[in-house]
Amino acid sequence: MRVPAEKVREQISSLLTAWGMDADIVESAAGAIEGGDWGRAKMLPLLAPSVVGDERIVGWWRRYERMAATPNAAAAMLRAKD
Repeated sequence: MRVPAEKVREQISSLLTAWGMDADIVESAAGAIEGGDWGRAKMLPLLAPSVVGDERIVGWWRRYERMAATPNAAAAMLRAKD
């Protein structure tokens, strides 16, 4: 059974909203990523505050971001719920 794309978008949007993905915050984060923050581990303090002082993990996270996606692709993934 094929589910219409609009139905899928609605379901994803409602899930992300339930998880606290406020549209203004998503846009702010996407803009920061496009503005040069991608690959610099800027979101790590929000995601894992206990490891921010560990340069080995911070360096790994920077590399992870750079290898996971381009800045434009990362921003697009954040915005995908809309």
